[in-house]
Amino acid sequence: MILRELNPANSEGQYAKRDSIGSNIPDGVRLALKVLLVGVVCYVSNQIGFANKIPPHNISALWPTIAILFAVLVASPPRHWWLYILAAYGSSVFEDARAGFPVPARWFVAAGIIEVLVAAYGVRRFAGGVRCFDSVNNLVAYIAIAVVIAPLVGSFIAGEASASGEYWSYWRVWLLSDSLAYLTVAPVILTWMNEGAFREAVFLVRGVEVALIVLGLVAVWVTIFFWAPSSETNAPTLVYLQLPFALWAAVRLGPPGSSAAILVITTLSIAGAAQGFGPFVASGAGSNVLALQAFLFVSSLPMMFLATIVAERKQAEAEAALQRREVSHLMRVSMLGGLSASIAHEINQPLGAIGRMPRRRFKCSRRNRPPFRLR
Repeated sequence: MILRELNPANSEGQYAKRDSIGSNIPDGVRLALKVLLVGVVCYVSNQIGFANKIPPHNISALWPTIAILFAVLVASPPRHWWLYILAAYGSSVFEDARAGFPVPARWFVAAGIIEVLVAAYGVRRFAGGVRCFDSVNNLVAYIAIAVVIAPLVGSFIAGEASASGEYWSYWRVWLLSDSLAYLTVAPVILTWMNEGAFREAVFLVRGVEVALIVLGLVAVWVTIFFWAPSSETNAPTLVYLQLPFALWAAVRLGPPGSSAAILVITTLSIAGAAQGFGPFVASGAGSNVLALQAFLFVSSLPMMFLATIVAERKQAEAEAALQRREVSHLMRVSMLGGLSASIAHEINQPLGAIGRMPRRRFKCSRRNRPPFRLR
């Protein structure tokens, strides 16, 4: 329930919606539970990131913690940010402190905190916050800030942790891993936090479609990473078999479905490559990771734009249909008003004549009455 509970009760605008579940819990207790939950989730994501790290730089091909913390900050009031940052980095800082807090660890922590603050503030300020996938303009701003600018800032700082001569290697790995996390992990959390998008996704209504998309992605992944031989000739043909199912999710389910399909593709691809299967294990470790990241970037961006364009068009069509209904209603009311006035005129005219007739007859009878005479 982290996806629905993070909207604060006392923040402004779109962040001011209170979840009815647990409304009797005091605000302080609710906030403490959220911080604890974020800490646990970030700790688990850290372990996942370390399990898939790239030697010798110890940076994962995709670092999920930064994306999770970013999504939490976007959906939370700034006065609570320091609590979530402390919860997310607490376990890492504790382990680094036990190891003597080496210099590279300090640079990594500083780079991560500065990067996530830049990304969260920029998306809230310029990309619509949790509604950053509701329009193409917001999506472009999100990609510019969260996928490009913030990772660039973090990578320049993280590069200082490298040994001599390895600065640009650290810079490149940090930049690509964090950009990919903002592109594949954060959209899932943000679109499901957006309650309007959550209702419009109608996952419960289209459960059969969701099941078919998931089964199709898993089947294609098994075919690519286990049954097909791992040679470079297979990459152009087999690896893109996942895209039709991503297109299906983008067109039918909108940004929530598209982002979920992208996350499934990303997770299965990284898991297969980490186990030594699939088309991304033909070269050295660095080349394999770069090819995998390039594939995920090329696959994710068009799907995100397509889903946003389709959702924006559906929203425009719904607004146009609502306006047409309102205009039609106003026209019917206007016609009814004119008809009522016409009917009232046609009724009032004879009724008025009928009402005036007795008075006229009474006046005429008084004028024609003979004078009174005494006998």
